Order: sequence, then C-alpha cells, then structure tokens
Amino acid sequence: MAIVVGKIEPLKKLKSVLNDNGITRFNSIGETNDFLKNYESEKEEIPKITKITLNQEIKELDEKIKRL
Repeated sequence: MAIVVGKIEPLKKLKSVLNDNGITRFNSIGETNDFLKNYESEKEEIPKITKITLNQEIKELDEKIKRL
C-alpha cells in the first residue's frame, strides 16, 4: 500500500509506487477509484478470461501441430 504525504504531486507519487511494483494500469485517480469500486467483479472475471485465453492458445498450438 502506498502512503502519500502532503499535497504536492500525489498522483505522480502514487503512479511511481505502483510502477515500482509492476502496476502500470492506472493513469488517473479516477481510474484507481473505478478499480476500487469494481474490484470484486473484476476478481470474479479473472478465471473466465484466463479460460478463454488458454482455450485460444490450445487451439493455436493444435493448428501448429497439424501443420508440422
């Protein structure tokens, strides 16, 4: 968790801390707030998205195997 002290450039500080931890998704405080509001629904979407992605990769690999 980031702790931002003072009022000078808090967004830059927050972005810096997030970037240092490999999180480059947020470009504004609004995007961060939206994420916080939608966290639970996004968390539930991860397995669905992962399954779709894996199925696409399996299909592509099957096609490559057939060509070889």
